[in-house]
Amino acid sequence: MDIKEIKKLAHLLSEMGLTEIEIEDAGKRIRIRKEHPPVVQEIRSGQPTYSLQQEVPLKLEEMRPERPPERPKGIVLSPFVGTFYRSPTPMSPPYVEVGNIVEKGQILGVVAAMKLMNEIESPVAGTVVDIYVADGAAVGYGTELIRIE
Repeated sequence: MDIKEIKKLAHLLSEMGLTEIEIEDAGKRIRIRKEHPPVVQEIRSGQPTYSLQQEVPLKLEEMRPERPPERPKGIVLSPFVGTFYRSPTPMSPPYVEVGNIVEKGQILGVVAAMKLMNEIESPVAGTVVDIYVADGAAVGYGTELIRIE
């Protein structure tokens, strides 16, 4: 078998989509085998995906705890998901009203979360300028409750 015949066999291998071809003629045997390179495909994100033939290093990302929302100056935020109450009981007067002067640490309301009443304290001394949430309203983590100036 000469080189031209071998080239023809290699061409036939590619043309037919085969990975291997073996021929025996006049006591001579020839085998042509095509090795596949690792497959890399581009996907929408632009990140390559790899076939199982390649070893891919894993990238570990550090998990950071979620930071509480930043408190705008004078704005009291809900530290919990729950229900906001302006008074300790339904028949009691509200802890604070617009126009009240409050001290740092004074109770402004409560947020009921998982059957616990969590007191919301004033972070600063000042005057209650606005109350953003109605009594008995559902609040989320970081919901603006009261503004103090």
